[in-house]
Amino acid sequence: MPAGPVDVLGVAGPPADVLVDAAGDADLLVVGHRGRGARHGRLTGPVAIGCVLRARCPVTVLLPPGPDTA
Repeated sequence: MPAGPVDVLGVAGPPADVLVDAAGDADLLVVGHRGRGARHGRLTGPVAIGCVLRARCPVTVLLPPGPDTA
C-alpha cells in the first residue's frame, strides 16, 4: 500500500522514452520485466534495456515472481 496519494497519468509515446522522460529528475527508476525475453534469448526486454541505457538515474529491473526468483 502506498504511503501517500498516487497520481495516474497516461502518456502516449514509446514506453522507454516516456519512462526516461518521466524519470528526468528522479533518484531511481524502477521498471518491471514480464519474463518474455528469455524465450527469445534475451535477459530482458526492449523497454527495460532502453531505460537502462538512457536514464540519467540508476534503473532497477524487477523480475516477476517465479521458480527462479522466489
